[in-house]
Amino acid sequence: MRSLQQRNNALSKVSNAIKSLFKYHEDFMRYESTRSMYNEYAELLNIFLILIFGNLIGVPSPPLSITLRLLPYAVDELRYFVNKAGRTEDLISDLVDAFNLEI
Repeated sequence: MRSLQQRNNALSKVSNAIKSLFKYHEDFMRYESTRSMYNEYAELLNIFLILIFGNLIGVPSPPLSITLRLLPYAVDELRYFVNKAGRTEDLISDLVDAFNLEI
């Protein structure tokens, strides 16, 4: 009788461990998918900015009508570019930019 109870306790511990493993796996997959979405968003934003401000670096720009329609979506990025252009000789700002910190 005692060994049967011990076996049931051991089986319940194992089943609880397996359930928690599946729970952590689900959380991990949710975290990874969210992180992938943020990375994809960052890449799409980079492409978007190249489309709008590509003429500053020599990339042929889209027609003016398209650029003007897209410009309101890039106001924050334009402010970032202007702030970064004003502090081009600042070594601390280069270090902050290397770590992608927002001030």
